[in-house]
Amino acid sequence: MRRTLSCRGVIYQRLDLRSLTTIVVSGVLALLTSTVGAAEVAVDAGHTLAAHGASSARGGREFDFNRVLAKRVSRELGLRQLDVRPINFDGKIESLAARPEQAAGTDFFISIHHDSVHADLLQEWDWQGSPQTYSDDYSGFALFVSHDSPDLATSLRCASAIGARLRRMGFQPARHHANPPSGTPRAVADATNAVHYYDKLVVLYRTTLPAVLFEAGVIKNRDEELLLLDASRQARMADGIATGIAACLYAAQGSNGKPQKAAPAATVPSP
Repeated sequence: MRRTLSCRGVIYQRLDLRSLTTIVVSGVLALLTSTVGAAEVAVDAGHTLAAHGASSARGGREFDFNRVLAKRVSRELGLRQLDVRPINFDGKIESLAARPEQAAGTDFFISIHHDSVHADLLQEWDWQGSPQTYSDDYSGFALFVSHDSPDLATSLRCASAIGARLRRMGFQPARHHANPPSGTPRAVADATNAVHYYDKLVVLYRTTLPAVLFEAGVIKNRDEELLLLDASRQARMADGIATGIAACLYAAQGSNGKPQKAAPAATVPSP
């Protein structure tokens, strides 16, 4: 809030502390960006138009869920002064290997997906005259990294930062991947923030940069499917993902704009 003061015919504008803090923080972010350069994030929409991945409880295509969220994440990253390289937004990429190849030269790779459950756990139901399968027993977001990542430390740090931010925003982490009733258990990397190891994913181990695969939720869960389709919730989730990535990359950014070492700390007045 600006308060106008007058002294001997001269008009001054006094800023309250909250406004001053906002200006200082904005200035610091602008200074960091101009000094070290913006990091670049490759955002991949998982699966394709031809091979759309899982089907939701109501017959929706996973790729359609992935593309919507990937676009929202890209917008949020741009608002945080990060460059974005879209991967497979048209759904026509030719192979799994082409995804990390197209991401080469960026600073971080995130592949956006939506989860299913093992076929043994599915039940049948009728949705608007169409037979579908569902499981309402499993839900929540999860993140995956590979032991074979060329930069496992950064992959883990960014995955945990994303998971931690989403939890603080009220999103629920998945708890079934470490010990599923059916299917392959995934070794835990960070139990609190739902980060697991998944070593055989091409998009994780064939990269030349830190990489994370993100599962937004279980589209076979009938209630969670509807939540994942909600535009306002998508926007909130994208905000959380982008905030986690930005916090991770800016904390490790060096003088050439690449994630190397922490940027100088800035002192900001407390509101």
